[in-house]
Amino acid sequence: MKRKTTTNPRRKPSQSRSRDTVSCILEAAAHILRQEGFEKATTNHIAERAGVSIGSLYQYCPNKQALLMALTHQHMSSMQAIIAENLSQVVTLPLEEAVQVMVDCMLEAHASDPELHRVLTEHAPEFMPREQIQQLEDGYIALVTAYLRQRKDELQVQNIEMASFIVTHTLETLTHRATTQHSIHLSDPEFRLNLASLLCRYLT
Repeated sequence: MKRKTTTNPRRKPSQSRSRDTVSCILEAAAHILRQEGFEKATTNHIAERAGVSIGSLYQYCPNKQALLMALTHQHMSSMQAIIAENLSQVVTLPLEEAVQVMVDCMLEAHASDPELHRVLTEHAPEFMPREQIQQLEDGYIALVTAYLRQRKDELQVQNIEMASFIVTHTLETLTHRATTQHSIHLSDPEFRLNLASLLCRYLT
């Protein structure tokens, strides 16, 4: 019987020193992923880069998968904070302005650390359960659905749930492609304008 690989941390850091150690480990992992790629991000290499023993690393992360999952959660939490802060403005905005805010905040979130984002998302299926990835996607769709329901009288589309799915995944896919293949688009006003126009024309 195949042994199941655990991705849960062995213990959570409760003291300041322990939290600093974990922070160093995660930053070392992020640096290696950005500069050297996924295959080079071994636990030994990460521990060496972080300046800790491999035993100290294993106190918090039992394997590479658990370490990368912790780093992904940290990265995604940072992105979600940017998105949540910006989307709080959307509730009272007219549709065209709201779509522009959604586009801007998604691009801003992806531009915060594009190279790390590229590596983590490319390899996420190797260390993160599909249901956790789905939870992140469902959270974005729920935010868009809540807004579109308030503006349903202004929309041409009738199926709000389907429209939310299309808008969310169109925005996420194009932003992700810009991040991974054409990062110059992330700061290009024309790209932002065209993306917002595409979504607005679909909705109205």
